[in-house]
Amino acid sequence: MRVRVEGPASSRPSLVFIHGAGASATLWLDLFRHFERSRQVVALDLPGHGQSGPLHHVADADRIQRYADAVEYACTQLRIERAVLVGHSMGGLVALTAAAASPARVAGLVLVASAPGLKSSKELLDTFAERREEHVQLMESLAWAPSTPRETIDRWSKTTMSADPELTIADFRACAAFDAATVLQPTLLIGGQDDRLCSPRFMAKGTATLPAGELLVVPDAGHYVFLEQPEIVIAAIERFLSFV
Repeated sequence: MRVRVEGPASSRPSLVFIHGAGASATLWLDLFRHFERSRQVVALDLPGHGQSGPLHHVADADRIQRYADAVEYACTQLRIERAVLVGHSMGGLVALTAAAASPARVAGLVLVASAPGLKSSKELLDTFAERREEHVQLMESLAWAPSTPRETIDRWSKTTMSADPELTIADFRACAAFDAATVLQPTLLIGGQDDRLCSPRFMAKGTATLPAGELLVVPDAGHYVFLEQPEIVIAAIERFLSFV
């Protein structure tokens, strides 16, 4: 499993970044570079993504649990005692699962374009299955806000869907099959106002199920809010970290 670790280890919780379906840790590059100045930061390629080896013979309903196991294994190997998990989309479900399994290790959660109960729609699954070789273009048409500059889309579009199409579809199926556990840790949810895959209305419902949940909706941003409005997202995470 490929894991990137930077920044000074200290008594403060480490930041662990978890990417979404079909992506890799590369998506977190800008946030990683910012936060490594002040605390230990970790970004991993989930199994089968980026430069990490694959999982074998995993049922859809078990895939997110296995990804969460990989996150916990990485934290154990790095001797991380406390962490704030930052998960995007499917990565948010992975973060919720890891937090429910090891509550003493997880100091807080940041769910980006994600929320408890996030599901891939049947229409999305069918479209990706029928047009699997066009998955990059399909996600590009759905994931960005209309106001997002073309140069931002061009910079990140292929990276957002860098995994093999079959694995990306398996990730979406895993989201559709999985029911995330409710957690008690402080949780910040950050969503894009123009997100069509995880809408602000859906995120508000998810926030209501969390005992310590807070929602920030960012204007002029879609599903990749942390790439479209990185300054706002970084500032929000900085504020959150001051309380955990």
